[in-house]
Amino acid sequence: MSNFPNITKPFSISESTVKAQIKTKFESGYVQSRVKYTKSRKKFSLVWKYMVYTELFGGSGLLDHFDANQGGAFTWTHPDSNVNASFTVRYADDDIKYSRDATTDKWKVTVNLEEV
Repeated sequence: MSNFPNITKPFSISESTVKAQIKTKFESGYVQSRVKYTKSRKKFSLVWKYMVYTELFGGSGLLDHFDANQGGAFTWTHPDSNVNASFTVRYADDDIKYSRDATTDKWKVTVNLEEV
């Protein structure tokens, strides 16, 4: 299993914990629910405001890692020292969103990951 590329720490990270449930509605108006899975999973949204060209398009950059690992799992280490944890994750989306800032010649990049 590969590791997430060694690139600059994201500008921001949004996290959520997901534990799906199944709900059954009855004619009388009652709703019964139960957990769908026994394990909760984390989702992460990573945003870089100013990523340099080589970290996005370079030989060991983010897009090369995406091409090689889309559909598979890899290890991502949370960059926040307070969390201090590694997660087995996959790319949550079929694409990576990026756009170039013409004034700085840097790239704004958003990547969504989900725990396996």
